[in-house]
Amino acid sequence: LCQEVLAAAKDVKDADVAAAEKAWADLDQAVSSVPDDANIMQAAGVVLAPVQALLKAETDLRALVPKEK
Repeated sequence: LCQEVLAAAKDVKDADVAAAEKAWADLDQAVSSVPDDANIMQAAGVVLAPVQALLKAETDLRALVPKEK
Protein backbone atom coordinates (compact mmCIF):
# COMPACT_ATOMS: atom_id res chain seq x y z
CA LEU A 1 0.00 0.00 0.00
CA CYS A 2 2.76 2.45 0.84
CA GLN A 3 4.37 1.98 -2.57
CA GLU A 4 1.01 2.74 -4.23
CA VAL A 5 0.64 5.95 -2.24
CA LEU A 6 4.18 7.05 -3.04
CA ALA A 7 3.70 6.26 -6.73
CA ALA A 8 0.52 8.34 -6.81
CA ALA A 9 2.21 11.19 -4.95
CA LYS A 10 4.82 11.49 -7.68
CA ASP A 11 2.11 12.99 -9.90
CA VAL A 12 1.10 15.60 -7.32
CA LYS A 13 2.57 19.06 -7.72
CA ASP A 14 4.75 20.09 -4.74
CA ALA A 15 4.62 16.62 -3.15
CA ASP A 16 7.87 15.83 -1.36
CA VAL A 17 7.96 12.18 -2.32
CA ALA A 18 11.60 11.83 -1.28
CA ALA A 19 10.72 12.86 2.29
CA ALA A 20 7.87 10.36 2.39
CA GLU A 21 10.09 7.59 1.00
CA LYS A 22 12.80 8.40 3.56
CA ALA A 23 10.29 8.46 6.41
CA TRP A 24 8.94 5.05 5.37
CA ALA A 25 12.45 3.57 4.98
CA ASP A 26 13.53 4.99 8.35
CA LEU A 27 10.50 3.45 10.07
CA ASP A 28 11.10 0.11 8.37
CA GLN A 29 14.72 0.16 9.50
CA ALA A 30 13.74 1.14 13.05
CA VAL A 31 11.19 -1.67 13.32
CA SER A 32 13.72 -4.15 11.97
CA SER A 33 16.28 -3.02 14.55
CA VAL A 34 14.07 -3.64 17.56
CA PRO A 35 15.64 -6.57 19.43
CA ASP A 36 13.48 -9.69 19.74
CA ASP A 37 13.68 -9.47 23.52
CA ALA A 38 12.72 -5.78 23.75
CA ASN A 39 9.80 -4.89 25.96
CA ILE A 40 7.08 -2.55 24.71
CA MET A 41 8.70 0.56 26.17
CA GLN A 42 12.05 -0.23 24.58
CA ALA A 43 10.40 -0.90 21.22
CA ALA A 44 8.40 2.33 21.48
CA GLY A 45 11.59 4.25 22.19
CA VAL A 46 13.11 2.94 18.97
CA VAL A 47 10.14 3.55 16.68
CA LEU A 48 8.52 6.68 18.11
CA ALA A 49 10.58 9.28 16.21
CA PRO A 50 10.33 7.45 12.87
CA VAL A 51 6.57 7.06 13.31
CA GLN A 52 6.26 10.79 13.97
CA ALA A 53 8.30 11.57 10.84
CA LEU A 54 6.07 9.30 8.75
CA LEU A 55 2.93 10.91 10.17
CA LYS A 56 4.31 14.35 9.28
CA ALA A 57 5.04 13.19 5.72
CA GLU A 58 1.47 11.86 5.51
CA THR A 59 0.06 15.15 6.80
CA ASP A 60 2.14 17.09 4.28
CA LEU A 61 0.86 14.91 1.42
CA ARG A 62 -2.75 15.09 2.61
CA ALA A 63 -2.54 18.88 2.65
CA LEU A 64 -2.01 18.74 -1.12
CA VAL A 65 -5.24 16.81 -1.74
CA PRO A 66 -8.04 19.10 -2.90
CA LYS A 67 -10.92 19.35 -0.48
CA GLU A 68 -14.19 17.80 -1.70
CA LYS A 69 -17.16 20.11 -1.93
